Amino acid sequence: MRLPATRSPVSEEVVRLLRGPPLAKYLQRKASAAQFGAFVAHRSVYHLEEVDPHGWALVEIQAHEYGGGRVERAHSELFRTTMRSLGSDDTYGHFVDDVPAVTLAVSNLMSLFGMNRRRLGGDPVATRFFDERALSGAA
Repeated sequence: MRLPATRSPVSEEVVRLLRGPPLAKYLQRKASAAQFGAFVAHRSVYHLEEVDPHGWALVEIQAHEYGGGRVERAHSELFRTTMRSLGSDDTYGHFVDDVPAVTLAVSNLMSLFGMNRRRLGGDPVATRFFDERALSGAA
């Protein structure tokens, strides 16, 4: 994050708050079972609700992304149609050898974050909630 040329205690505090404590890293690497249990207790106030309030909008966005159940309205299909109308090859991966590395890096980074995560330990029953949250992108 870029700070203004003139730093003030307020701007430095705002940056510190935005960066936040590395809680996830601490929980993953250093937390005791008791500390992780305390974290779970605190988060239960929010996570035991019927549904995440911010999730309502995300469900609507995802439904729209997938065409509301109509394949021809899914965004990937709409993009495919655009490519065809421009005379471009719409085969998945066709342009991989033609685009610069930065384009591939962005796509690969999204997959990396979504699919390559570490567990805190614990058995599959204990980690199922967090695995599901990681898969949904709502860690």
